[in-house]
Amino acid sequence: MRVLAYDPVSEPPGDVRCGDLGELAAHSDVITLHLPLTEQTRHLVDDAFLARVRPGAVLINCSRGGLIDIDAVWRALTSGRLSGVGLDVFDPEPPGHHPLFGHPDVVLTPHLMGLSQRATAATFAAAARGVLDVLSGREPQAVADPAWRLSRPASPKEVNA
Repeated sequence: MRVLAYDPVSEPPGDVRCGDLGELAAHSDVITLHLPLTEQTRHLVDDAFLARVRPGAVLINCSRGGLIDIDAVWRALTSGRLSGVGLDVFDPEPPGHHPLFGHPDVVLTPHLMGLSQRATAATFAAAARGVLDVLSGREPQAVADPAWRLSRPASPKEVNA
C-alpha cells in the first residue's frame, strides 16, 4: 500500500505528501479523515470533493461528523463513485436516521474506533499520572485549560518555599 497525506497546517513527510486535497482524492483508493472540525473544514467532503475521488474509493471518517456532507456522501455511494463508507462519528451525535445508515456498503460504529485495548489502557494510565501529579503539587503533563496554570491555588510546597 502506498500512503498519501495532506495537511495544510503541519506538512507531512515528503515521501507521503500530496500537494492538495484534489491530488489526494484523485490518487486514493481509501480516504480516511483525521482532522479537527473548524469553519474551514465543515463539509470538507462535499459534492465537489467527491467528484474528484477515484471511482470505487472507500471513505472513512474517524474524526468529526461535520467534516462530511452526508447527503453528498449518500449520492456518491449510490452513484458508484464511492464503493464503501465507514463512519465512526456523526453530526449531530447521536444522529437522526439517514438513508446512508441502512446501505449494505456502510459500516457504522459509535465513536469508538480509537478505543483499542492498548489505547484505552494508555488513556487511563495518563489520566492516573495527571491526578497523581496534581495531588503531589506538580503540574500535569496534559493541561486542557492553559488558564489553570495561572488560577490554581499554590501548593503547600510553593507556599513554604
